[in-house]
Amino acid sequence: MIKPFKPTTFNAVSETIIKTKTKYMRLFTMIFVSLFAGFTSTYSQKNWQPFAGLNISLNSDAYYAGPSFSAGITHPIGKKKKWQWAPEVTYFKKSIFYSYSPTESEKDRFLSFSIRSNFNYQTSGKKPGRGFFIGGGIGFQKASDECWTITQTGAVKEVNAHYDAIKYAALMFTFNAGYAFPLMKNKSLQVLTSAIGPYAAKDDYGTYMEVISVLSTGIRIVL
Repeated sequence: MIKPFKPTTFNAVSETIIKTKTKYMRLFTMIFVSLFAGFTSTYSQKNWQPFAGLNISLNSDAYYAGPSFSAGITHPIGKKKKWQWAPEVTYFKKSIFYSYSPTESEKDRFLSFSIRSNFNYQTSGKKPGRGFFIGGGIGFQKASDECWTITQTGAVKEVNAHYDAIKYAALMFTFNAGYAFPLMKNKSLQVLTSAIGPYAAKDDYGTYMEVISVLSTGIRIVL
């Protein structure tokens, strides 16, 4: 098997990641901070529970599949604590290499970062944070799907090619559902599926829409 050619000049090539749509990012950040400040001032700090998650994620056309990471906090809402606010950040990056000859190869890369504000409802279980739950909310995601052709002279990025030079940053809906298993004291292990979408992107063929941007299945440890 011929390994992908990786010239030393490739590391020196400047890569433009995603140009943030500043006004949308600022708007969502203000909403996120306002909600956080409101809950913090209303409820005692002891009710906040941080969590970290490890997932297997797919992009919209399932071309990229690999591990992704998430982290956030949960906070119960209401007297019965059946509702929980669960804001989180997620990160998913996957690269794929193809070798066409000893001197030519290709690198495809998908990169996604999102901030999500989820509200989950516990549908079963007597104790808060235990049993089945389902929920959703709103999130901000910026992502890119890019491709480079790598030769002895360096790397050339694809421009305006369908599914090979896509960048987007937008507000989207979020969804998640799963089951929370009790651990010691107030800790729990959550097994869940989550998604963010839809989104609209532009390429060489015009504007198109995908229902789901990233689909993930994994676990969370709630501390």
